[in-house]
Amino acid sequence: MVKRITKFVALMSITLLVVFTASIVEAADPAVNSVDSNGKWIVKVTGYAGEDHDSVIVGYVPNTTDGFNQGYDATSLFKAGLHFALYMNRPDWAQNTPYAWIDVTSPTDMHDWVFHVYTAELGTSVVLGWDASQVPAGLNVELIDNYTGVNVNMKEVEKYSFTSVENNRGFTVKVTSAGN
Repeated sequence: MVKRITKFVALMSITLLVVFTASIVEAADPAVNSVDSNGKWIVKVTGYAGEDHDSVIVGYVPNTTDGFNQGYDATSLFKAGLHFALYMNRPDWAQNTPYAWIDVTSPTDMHDWVFHVYTAELGTSVVLGWDASQVPAGLNVELIDNYTGVNVNMKEVEKYSFTSVENNRGFTVKVTSAGN
């Protein structure tokens, strides 16, 4: 089953319209993390800053690659006036924009995903939240704050908070085998 998801975000400025489109295979609701017997699992990381929120989705889907996977991965189009966003920088995909909000790869590849949290104003309080309970037992998944170096076990902790001290703060979702 392919469910088509379109996400529209409009902020106070009329100059902003951000449109995201993606297809997630066999996910009845992309807000719910999923796993299946073929090794597919997806984790949605959602950031909240006041009333603003945005998400990125990462995970493993069989028969995909580290490159752009039509029907699975999704790019983001950013316009002027943006106040808050989560995105991944993927210029190697050679799509109409280097920014992505969904990035999946094959379960046979250990992979790290780097995403950024953009805040227009410094001093913004941000909370990142997720549910990694469906990540298979044989895998570790960590959130690394690339600014502070703090590592968070995403299977044990469901959120991470920070105050922005730069407009673009980088994070890494790191997946390793449980024995590593």
